[in-house]
Amino acid sequence: MKNSEVDVVVGTRSAIFAPFDSPGLIVVDEEFDSSYKQDSEPRYSARDCAVYRAALCGATVVLGSATPSAETYYNATAGKYGMLKLPERVSKRPMPEIEVVDLKIDANKK
Repeated sequence: MKNSEVDVVVGTRSAIFAPFDSPGLIVVDEEFDSSYKQDSEPRYSARDCAVYRAALCGATVVLGSATPSAETYYNATAGKYGMLKLPERVSKRPMPEIEVVDLKIDANKK
């Protein structure tokens, strides 16, 4: 990476610190996932580090998610981030069936 001998790097959350001189694109898939947060020292959020690193080196960052985190959604709706929406599923597949369950009602009483 440091010698620019590779074009693509895939890694865990710590890959954001890899010695890749000038990434053009940083993708954080399922950005809402809590596994991007390092809870032991040093504490960091790989998602936030990706956004910061992209800003420092002029790269584009994609925070991908069907269910974005509250922070990412707010930043997108406030205009800090761009937002791209996919209004339909791949190959026009139907949405899964959803059943709303009222947890206040005892299921055994039905």
